Amino acid sequence: MNRFLPDTWLDLLMRPFDMAAPEANVYVETVAPDVRLAIVLLLALALGALWLWRRRASSNTPVNAPVVWLTVLLLVSMVPWFITTGNGRYFIAWLVLLGPLCVGLLRALPFTAGRKLALAVAVIGMQLFVLSQNTPFGQWTWIRWEDPPYFQIAKPPAESATYVTIASLSYTLVAPQFPVDASWINVAAGVSPRDAAELDKRLSSAHDLKLFAPAIPSQVRAEGQPSLAARKALAGLLKPHGVLLAEDTKCSFLRSGGLARIGVRAGAHRPENELHKYGFWICPVTYKRPLPEAPDESDPAVDAVFEAVEHLCPRFFPAGGHAQKTDEGWVKHYDTDTIVYLFDDGTALFKFWRSINPVVIGKREQLLAGKVSLDCTKIRAPNWRHGGP
Repeated sequence: MNRFLPDTWLDLLMRPFDMAAPEANVYVETVAPDVRLAIVLLLALALGALWLWRRRASSNTPVNAPVVWLTVLLLVSMVPWFITTGNGRYFIAWLVLLGPLCVGLLRALPFTAGRKLALAVAVIGMQLFVLSQNTPFGQWTWIRWEDPPYFQIAKPPAESATYVTIASLSYTLVAPQFPVDASWINVAAGVSPRDAAELDKRLSSAHDLKLFAPAIPSQVRAEGQPSLAARKALAGLLKPHGVLLAEDTKCSFLRSGGLARIGVRAGAHRPENELHKYGFWICPVTYKRPLPEAPDESDPAVDAVFEAVEHLCPRFFPAGGHAQKTDEGWVKHYDTDTIVYLFDDGTALFKFWRSINPVVIGKREQLLAGKVSLDCTKIRAPNWRHGGP
């Protein structure tokens, strides 16, 4: 995954200033505008130039050693950061220190105390300004913890069971309200070959296997039962893992004040008499060890087209893996946040994770003839310096 790695030397040099942009996916997935790194580097350059200028006039130029060493360590630490991920979540320790470092560099300026204080206030004002342009506070908040319990659900079953979940979010706020000997298995993210044997062992030995899934209010029927469409959708998500949900299975329904509050906060604005439809389904399921899926038959002509695309930008389209057949053609997912589509009419397109629409690469014949070029620096969605996506 290279979604935050700089593409060019200009991107590398501009990253501290890019971080001040009040938009998401600049250096972390969420909105987190931050002017402090840019200010630290500008202050460091100014102080370095001042130190060199003064040193020519006097050999006794004072140096604030702690600030110098902290700045040097920051610059050195940015090297492995950019080489590995460029993701701010792995740079949190230094992001926390940027505030004190800004103050330390301001104090090293040859100004009066009043001017230093004014500059510090200006820095704080700039940070508050970029935050006000697109505030990150509460954007990932589902609900606020107010009255206990922290995530209210109706009284869970008293008996122990093994619960299978299919949501990408964990149930760490719900599971503690169930019996302590209940087991939980999440199959949302798929199962790696390393974990397949352990998953098979746990599912095979489960004495009481049940699905635990959030109910869809519009699909809740009489007595809290899921609609036929909901049952088919849940069964389709479970089947690849060998977990089977029968269409006539009777499920239990746990009302959840926590989910109701999430729905209201998300703008559902449902009438009070429909809030009772927010909750969780608990459905008995069975397990039958799934047969290994046969990979899609490889088509040499299709493989040749994907190989031609991969030669254009190996960094974003690394060789390896295999394409999957779809109703309209073929698709190949890369671990660099990019997808390449090849339609039956011979048109090839790519889509980067952050882009809104796919981009045409060219026709099959053009790719195989080597007549297609692709600017690899334009694959990612444009940022604030290049325009909107």
